[in-house]
Amino acid sequence: GIVHGHGGYVSGVLETMRSVFECVAGEGGDGVAGGILTVGSSGWITGQSYMLMGPLLAATRSVLMLGSPVFPSPLRAFETIEKEKITVFKSGSAVVRQLMTDPANAKRLDAVRKRTESHLRVATFCAEPVSAEVHAYAQSHVTKNFINSYWATEHGAMVFSRDVSKTIAATKFEPDTKTYPLPWVRCLINDQSDVVLAAPYPSLALTVFGDAARCGDGVLNAKVPWRGDLRKFEASYWPKGAGGFVQGDVARKHAPDGNADGNAKTKTKTNAKRAGPRNAPTASVLPGYTFHGRSDEVINVNGNRVGTEQIERCLWDVRVGAWRVRDCAVVGAPDFVKGDAPVAFVAFRKDTALLSAPEPSNGAAPKRRRGGRGSTAPERNEGAAERNVSPDAIDVAAFKAAAAAAVTARVGAYAAPDHVFVVEALPKTITNKTSRKTLQLLLAGESASDASLVRRETLPPIAAMVSEWRKTGATTNARLDLAKYWDEYTFSHHVVQGRPIVPGAGWLCMLAAETDSRKLADVAFMRGVHSADADVRVTKRRKALQATVGDEVVLRAVVAAGAA
Repeated sequence: GIVHGHGGYVSGVLETMRSVFECVAGEGGDGVAGGILTVGSSGWITGQSYMLMGPLLAATRSVLMLGSPVFPSPLRAFETIEKEKITVFKSGSAVVRQLMTDPANAKRLDAVRKRTESHLRVATFCAEPVSAEVHAYAQSHVTKNFINSYWATEHGAMVFSRDVSKTIAATKFEPDTKTYPLPWVRCLINDQSDVVLAAPYPSLALTVFGDAARCGDGVLNAKVPWRGDLRKFEASYWPKGAGGFVQGDVARKHAPDGNADGNAKTKTKTNAKRAGPRNAPTASVLPGYTFHGRSDEVINVNGNRVGTEQIERCLWDVRVGAWRVRDCAVVGAPDFVKGDAPVAFVAFRKDTALLSAPEPSNGAAPKRRRGGRGSTAPERNEGAAERNVSPDAIDVAAFKAAAAAAVTARVGAYAAPDHVFVVEALPKTITNKTSRKTLQLLLAGESASDASLVRRETLPPIAAMVSEWRKTGATTNARLDLAKYWDEYTFSHHVVQGRPIVPGAGWLCMLAAETDSRKLADVAFMRGVHSADADVRVTKRRKALQATVGDEVVLRAVVAAGAA
């Protein structure tokens, strides 16, 4: 676990409450309107810092919301903002993305916004990649002062947020997802696009606990000050040659005010007149940063690094017939050839009103919008009937082709999804965040726990689909432990011309177990294997399978789905 110092941690959290959110002592207390609403769990760092510790330190009321922020009403969080006269709102982007799936929510949000804009001072995303479309939607329908922030457990408090050299009221916030290093944070971007913190600051983690022996009573009672497991801390966060602390997040740095040479543009007198009133809010001229996600949200496809959010952004705009995307997640699946293969998990929604809508004469799909002004996603009539779509109802091939075209046009052909899983719902945490780790474990052939999922019933059908795909769709390479099977199947008793040899039936049994499939077809034996010590590797490219010893192919086969 991470170790924070008492003084450094609390000072960092308090300073962000004051400088970023402009909280003042007594806000929301003794009949004064105000307070902070943080969507998160008190057991996680976002809740510990901005639901509990930060508000206590700043003497600001914190409103705790139990359960899901989008149930029983999808506007639950925003209705709470209205009811409790909230002045600061902090949430992941998943809450807003969920609202965007139903265009009717835009009008409902606008109605709530009219009643909250007098007291909701600022709102922020945090700790996950955000697309410009989501940011624009939030600024259009929640508050114009919806900003983006970044931090992680190890940071203790926010390290990137708005430009605090200006007040909230004096700043015009653009829906560009940019975020800015806070004054006490020195950072740089390395050649791998990782964010590197080049100097310490008070709330940064000090060490890690390490194993239990390093923090037992004997250690704590010793005269030597306890320092935790510094070796593990260094190995995890301070890579050699990096120049500082590396959390594992990928970002891009922008030049100030869009100027490529890195210098802020100077306004002429004419430009100043056009800029509007002297006291009008203005955008920041500092260099901003766009975060693409954690390193596990950036995949390497044939040497090309791409953020999964970039691919997801393309999928949101794909529509096939009356079907449109309700929710999606792109995850990198281990691929022996590509390194990572983009795989999409998509939940669809069917708008029955579109079934009878006339198509343009040129055959192109009518342009529709998701969620109101500034958005590019589908729109429906207020009374349109919608329902979720079962996996066998959508034309997956058509969607995959349309998705590949969209991703190729906006990102590149290498990023087009290798496979599309149609699901009823994605595995979500209590904060409505997609559990990408769960999907990654399944794609890697490992078991995934449902302990952190708010709806555990979503996991089994996804696990079953992924398991079947790994048999016939994935590209893998693994060592076959021949020695394990040699004694179990008594290969030493199968002797041909004076030497033991792996029999054909033995190969079929081993490969069926290794590929979790009971059905192999077109099996061709190339040569015999005579020793339990042979280094056998099994490579599978989709359905085609081959076993090799060194450079020699000993067997080829086709893996088929279903029972033998």
